[in-house]
Amino acid sequence: MKSKFLVVLPFFMAILLVSCETKFKKLAGGIEYKIISNGKGQLIKDGHHFEITPYAIYTKKDSILITDENRVNQIVTLDSTRIPPAYYSIFKQIREGDSIIVKEKTDSILSKGSEIPWMKKGYVILQSFKVQKIYTDSASLLEAQKRNMVIGRAKDSIRYFKKVKEDSIAALKQILVDDKGLKEYLTKNKITATKTTSGTYVEILKAGTGTINDSVGVKVNYTGKTFDGKAFDSNIDPQFGHVSPYLVNLAQPEVIKGWIDGLKQLGKGAKARFYIPSALGYGANGNGAAIGPNANLMFEIEVVDVLNKVQTEAAQKEQMMKQQMEMMKQQQMQQGGQPQQAPDGSK
Repeated sequence: MKSKFLVVLPFFMAILLVSCETKFKKLAGGIEYKIISNGKGQLIKDGHHFEITPYAIYTKKDSILITDENRVNQIVTLDSTRIPPAYYSIFKQIREGDSIIVKEKTDSILSKGSEIPWMKKGYVILQSFKVQKIYTDSASLLEAQKRNMVIGRAKDSIRYFKKVKEDSIAALKQILVDDKGLKEYLTKNKITATKTTSGTYVEILKAGTGTINDSVGVKVNYTGKTFDGKAFDSNIDPQFGHVSPYLVNLAQPEVIKGWIDGLKQLGKGAKARFYIPSALGYGANGNGAAIGPNANLMFEIEVVDVLNKVQTEAAQKEQMMKQQMEMMKQQQMQQGGQPQQAPDGSK
């Protein structure tokens, strides 16, 4: 953060050095300001539009609120009904080419009832505005607005692609970290597993028959564990409340990528363990308290059945009906009623 601060610091230093002899003036509400002017530029009048270049620093922590990277010139109308009173009293004095420095203590801002999560007492918001141009005709104003719109869109694109690049680099680094951790675990525990092209390691405990591809449905029993051995989900352990084979439609999968990757290495009746890198699991966000950010995961998998497209669609409808009935039962039990009987007479 310090290096970022130094990038914009020269701008403030240049203004402050020029304005050393100019004292801050105080306004009601705790705002202080100074205007650095040579007195030669066009004086603004009510109704004029003026273009300013803003900078802002949240002092004591060197936190940059507005920097070159996200700064776009702003065009403002000098209108007492649109500008806060304190700032109107400052801006009505400006000339084209002037620079303005505004200081406001966070204690003063927070005392007015403002709720700003990142703002703490005892700090100062230091703002600087450079008056680039005062517009008195609509044609030049419109041209400036169009120019600033183009610049704003360009900076948005730059920020977007920078973020994509940063995220991609972070993801690549995490893939290397994940793979190193998985290899070390497998080596330490003398586990023989095959790495897929996507990065999941599959340990075959029992070979299955046939193949699994993108067009089929697969019914599986599973138990998911973190690498400290703690189970976070299972459909064979009653404590998790859903003891029945889980259907995965590989044509429209709703499971993590590591599962899709691993299931394609198996056949009907197979038993295996998947060692899944975080990028093919829940990634940097994790999933609840049990699965932390960038957590590698282990799944014990049994392929109970492999279904064709028609069988998969029928099984999905059946599974949906069971889920709906289970939800209805739970709601009725919470309301103190009796569970509704299923259409086939079962409960």
